[in-house]
Amino acid sequence: MKKLSYLLIGAALITAVLFIAGCKKRGGNTQEPDGTVKDHSDPTAPTATVSSDIVSFSCTFSTLAVDELQEISGKVFRLDAAANGTKTEVKYSWHDRNGNGNSGAFITDLRFMRALQNIVARHGLTKHNGHSHTVSGLPDNYGAELSVLYASGEKIYADDNQDNFLSSDAMRELASLFGISSVSGSAGWQRLSISRTHSVWSCCFNMSVTAESDGSMLLRGYCVDTDGKEYSSDDGISLSERTISRLRQLELEDLEKAKKNSFPGPTALDKAEKKLILTDIDGKETEKVLTDDTLSEIFDLLLSEFKNEENLK
Repeated sequence: MKKLSYLLIGAALITAVLFIAGCKKRGGNTQEPDGTVKDHSDPTAPTATVSSDIVSFSCTFSTLAVDELQEISGKVFRLDAAANGTKTEVKYSWHDRNGNGNSGAFITDLRFMRALQNIVARHGLTKHNGHSHTVSGLPDNYGAELSVLYASGEKIYADDNQDNFLSSDAMRELASLFGISSVSGSAGWQRLSISRTHSVWSCCFNMSVTAESDGSMLLRGYCVDTDGKEYSSDDGISLSERTISRLRQLELEDLEKAKKNSFPGPTALDKAEKKLILTDIDGKETEKVLTDDTLSEIFDLLLSEFKNEENLK
């Protein structure tokens, strides 16, 4: 009798094990087949914001499948910026198909956030808010993801692992603003020339910034500090990522074009003549109207580079 009971218990256990195993086999593989599309887009998401004060910004985008943008093609970018009091903490990175790339970080002021907002507004990035599209089985590093938080609590979020929804110009401007050396020299102006002539030597300077083929920017020329000390370089000083980014933030291309005067009148001896000339990728030179504030901003940035180079000697 006991033997029969043991046999019945054993049979029941075997049946239970086989049943559980069968269930696991039928329902254990929950991985979605490749090509499964999930669209969680919210058509009611706001496509405009009341606030223009960005608190944090994060954007990842791929140009691995883009061939027409020579300067930023074949790369994956990650750009982050966060406001912290009166400062902005910036981080960036990029890599290509072979894993080659670069990354960095710097701290600047809140003008960086305002420059970001200008890009968001100019390219209508709020229209992507609520877009969410995922295709399973795709390799990483394709598509784009955008996250923007405003001081008002308003948010912009969009993600797509298949298609990059950002425009070419938006991507180029973002990469340039973040001062990514591998591409920043190819976006916007390629050469900046700024000068001021005056009867007093200490008020004079003539400096140029040129984008090199490797993405770096070299400073050449001379200037005089307020204490009368002169700084100069003929070989060229490599600008820091921070200075490159700040120069891009100024959006010098958007300045009013200077009018040429064929018959300049007499100039007072104590009046300074200032000039800003931008050269584009095709070699075309354009003179811009240079305000005192913009001149001071550029002068201070470039003077600091001369001083840093002096300190390293």
